[in-house]
Amino acid sequence: MPAVLTADLEQSTSLAESELSRIIDVIRLEADSLIAEGLVTDMRFFRGDSFQAVIPDAAEAFRVAMILKTAINRLGQDETGRGDKILYDVAVSVGYGKIGEYSDMALQNDRPFILSGRGLELLKKQSRTAGVFTGNETVDRESDVVFFLYEWIMKQWNISSAEIVYHKLKGLTEKEIAAELGISQSAVNQRSHAACWHGLDKLIKRCAAIDRASYE
Repeated sequence: MPAVLTADLEQSTSLAESELSRIIDVIRLEADSLIAEGLVTDMRFFRGDSFQAVIPDAAEAFRVAMILKTAINRLGQDETGRGDKILYDVAVSVGYGKIGEYSDMALQNDRPFILSGRGLELLKKQSRTAGVFTGNETVDRESDVVFFLYEWIMKQWNISSAEIVYHKLKGLTEKEIAAELGISQSAVNQRSHAACWHGLDKLIKRCAAIDRASYE
């Protein structure tokens, strides 16, 4: 069962053209990597500051969403910026359901496209930046509570937190992350705890385990 991710850059109208171009380049680079891994099969940009992607395995959908989110969160004012307040963010909405054959994502009306798009609109109205939508009222209500709580945790992140979470989402060990960033393994562990990585890991696993019957 696939899923659709719809995302919108936060406060993009206040960004300089160079900043927006840099963020789009990062998203495209990350998308290329995800496509190469088979985690994403199709992605398109629209309105210049929004994008949509098809994820063939719904079990991977929220992890993919968070990879893209933290890839942007970890960007500083320059290539080495770390430790400071997060400057750039993106709202990500995941919709679950069957997808038929299509030639143009922009014209697609299958359930996950609709759920993902409407979900993003709802998140934006509530000043939130992450959510999953199945169309099942009970499942979505449960998910909404958990995401609401974890949203508060994400608001406490800084660039260093996002960077650690990004690498963990990509499957690196704390030892590998320490080598990548040139810091101690204990520093990686501390930042991981501060970001509540274990909570996010549980949330990703919960999203992966959503019963297909709940949105078929």
